[in-house]
Parts: sequence; C-alpha cells; structure tokens
Amino acid sequence: MVRQAFFSILYFFSFALLANAVYPNCIWISPNGSKYDLSPLAALQDYSFNYTSGNTNFGLVINFCKPVSIDCNDPLDNCAACQTWNDASTNSRGSIGTLSTMAMLSLPSMFAGLDGVTLSYTGGFQDRTSEFYVTCAPYAIQPIFNFLGENPIKHYNFRVKSLYACPLQSGSGRVGPASIITLFLLPCFFLLS
Repeated sequence: MVRQAFFSILYFFSFALLANAVYPNCIWISPNGSKYDLSPLAALQDYSFNYTSGNTNFGLVINFCKPVSIDCNDPLDNCAACQTWNDASTNSRGSIGTLSTMAMLSLPSMFAGLDGVTLSYTGGFQDRTSEFYVTCAPYAIQPIFNFLGENPIKHYNFRVKSLYACPLQSGSGRVGPASIITLFLLPCFFLLS
C-alpha cells in the first residue's frame, strides 16, 4: 500500500517536473528576476469550472500553455481557453483566447505584493479575450479558479491560485515548488528502501 502510494506520487510529480522540456513557452522571468514555470499545469490536464456572469451560467475549460482537448469551434484547434454556455436555443462553445496569442506578463497592481504571472489571450470567438492572473498559493496543487468579471465587454478576467505560480528563484528567499516536491519525495524514498 505504501509502495503503491509512493509510486503514484512519484509518477505525478515526475511528469510535472519533466513538463518544462515539453512546454518551454510556459517559463517566464519577471522584471525583478523571479522565474515562474507553469509547465506542470500544461502537462496535467484540461481544467474546468462553472461561473455566472449577469443572468447567464457559463463554463470554462482551460489548459495552460497548450490547446484544450475539447472541440471549441476553433478551426485551427488552437484554443487555450474555451467558454461554454447554455441559452434558450442551444448549447454553445467559443474560444476566449488562442494559444498562439498567449502573452506572459506581470500581475496588475490589484495583486501588488503577490507572486505570480498574468496569462493574456486574444483571438477568441467574436474577438473575445481573457486574462488569467495566476498567483502563488503553495497549498494549491490543483488550481483554484475565481471569475473576476467581464470588463470590458468580451474581455474575461479570472484569478487562479496555484502552487506552480510560486517563483522558482527569487530575491525573497522563498522555496519554489521543485524544492518542496524534492523535500517530500526524499523521505518517502528512504522509508521504502
């Protein structure tokens, strides 16, 4: 039982740590020199959650730094963030950002003092765009999503809390996710040997 749990954990984190070789465009160095690597998020899966804007219920499917695996009515299969909705006549999907337009930027001033990165996407269905403010949350192995609003029209803003938005190297002396994972796996290895 312990051996099986160890290998499951080892598989999960090994895949996540090796992902930066497959998704090198998920690495960003901030103006202050902090290095962020969102590659493990891209490697794991598509993420989805539901939210309400006005009187309409929406869903969001996103993958970080690679296209989503669902059909999002994008002729180039380049959709990075897919919005889903139900109206009186249909179930619909549309891109709110394409991977080829992704930009990694500093967090806006409303997140002053937090570590993280902004993922900005354009080129969506009917000129829709989106921004994902991915902030450091050492406890959030799976991302935690919050819809912040649609402002202006057709521009969607989300906050995402994630372990992988913590800097790998920083002048603040904080420990990045790779170090945390290593500290966790080493004792497990010695317990099983």
